[in-house]
Amino acid sequence: MYLLIRVVESDCLKLNFFFWDHPNPKIGDLILLTGDSQTLTHEGQYVLVNKILDYTESRNVKMVITIDGYISWVEEAKPKVICVSTNPQLLRKMLETGTKLGPSGIPIIGITGLTLGLAKFRKIDAACLLGETMGHMPDPKAAKEVLRVLNNFMGLNIDLTLLDKEIEKAKVISTKIKDAQINIEDVLKEQLNKYEKVTYIS
Repeated sequence: MYLLIRVVESDCLKLNFFFWDHPNPKIGDLILLTGDSQTLTHEGQYVLVNKILDYTESRNVKMVITIDGYISWVEEAKPKVICVSTNPQLLRKMLETGTKLGPSGIPIIGITGLTLGLAKFRKIDAACLLGETMGHMPDPKAAKEVLRVLNNFMGLNIDLTLLDKEIEKAKVISTKIKDAQINIEDVLKEQLNKYEKVTYIS
């Protein structure tokens, strides 16, 4: 088993490619791509995604999976993982791992969604996993559920307990944010009550 890392950088965009030789030849090797930002224009997104797909075709990639978040206004004890796919058979396999079918008309914007659409034109099977999250901060709990799906689907055997410490840290930060919001609301209510008591005398 080996891991290679290739970093591609420009003045405002950085992409990291991770290559993994899977021990099970029936599953196939993996190329993982991460980035710290997206292009600022629609045209730029098309250029970037096509460059990525050009590279994946050159490596004879058969399937592309993108990962993103799905905003939920209610915090769940166990976040759901929403799945959409351009291939019905791939979608069925994903649903067997515990994912939920994406609601009709769900928008998947940016590079995450565009990759699915353009991959289909190249006859590359594609799917997207969306971790349910409140969206106001990094969410290791949602990330853990997405990785659980990938673990089951690809037989990765990743130790997900490594994320438990990050989940606890996120809980502490989230509690502090909620407490701060309550304090701000209390101050605003107090100021509003004072304002309402003021009368106009001519």
